[in-house]
Amino acid sequence: MKQFKEAHLEITTGGLNASIRAKGDTKSLILAWVLLTTHVAKKLKVPLPKMLAICAALRGDVEDLRRDLRDRSFRIT
Repeated sequence: MKQFKEAHLEITTGGLNASIRAKGDTKSLILAWVLLTTHVAKKLKVPLPKMLAICAALRGDVEDLRRDLRDRSFRIT
């Protein structure tokens, strides 16, 4: 397996807020994210395909929220 460089993922939550910070090259970040998702699925005893389906289902909601926040910021200025 090809050696990947270091990656740093930081997920911070509080109340209704959450932020994700990531540092590293694309391949290393993708690998780190997959490893994290796999670990969470295992801890929650959710099959990985189901966990990925849940993530995919939430993606649209996250994109809508991001777009709404971006549009609001443009309306304010």
